[in-house]
Amino acid sequence: PNKNKIAFAATLRAASGHPQNPCGVHDFGLEAADFPAIRIRTSDMRYQRFTHKEKMGILFVVDASRSQGADRRLAFAKGAILTLLRQVYERRDRAGLIIFGNKKAELVLPFTRSVEYAGKRLVSLSAFGNTPLAMGLRKALETIEMAQKKDAFLNPLIVLVTDGKANYDEKAGQPLELALETAETIRRSGIPVVVIDTEKGYFRLGIAKRLADR
Repeated sequence: PNKNKIAFAATLRAASGHPQNPCGVHDFGLEAADFPAIRIRTSDMRYQRFTHKEKMGILFVVDASRSQGADRRLAFAKGAILTLLRQVYERRDRAGLIIFGNKKAELVLPFTRSVEYAGKRLVSLSAFGNTPLAMGLRKALETIEMAQKKDAFLNPLIVLVTDGKANYDEKAGQPLELALETAETIRRSGIPVVVIDTEKGYFRLGIAKRLADR
């Protein structure tokens, strides 16, 4: 059985169009005893349809490693994210923040509509340590999976801000290959990703682009 509520007006309109219901339901001049019965078929049944507004859940995954601190790269990243956070606030979407660097990836802000703390956390952020890029991406997947268990209508988007220079991971293997493998996992999950490449200089490795391609 359909769990939606019956839309009575729409159901009666559908039923009144049949030949056996020539008077429809609009002939109010008849006495109640003479009023023709309306035969409703299964195909006439109409139901109320309830829609849920999809909420964007934008998860910022920010590289706070030492390489990001050079040439004002981290300052650029902060400015880009603060601009996006303002848009999140205006649209009443939700935002979360993961920071990775110095051998760890930390969820500093679970998904929330209150983005003020995220802004304050970014302003005070300084860059140091190595770049556990794959750890940041794995933390992003874990965070989104947990959030969607609580809210099935959450529409996630990962915004990754990095120069791509992965050089550490708690798992065995080459840090960069682990990051590229995790990027493949994210692609298979169907979660869209925006990669903001903060690499600068004449001799660029282009690792962030490789991540985006994956």
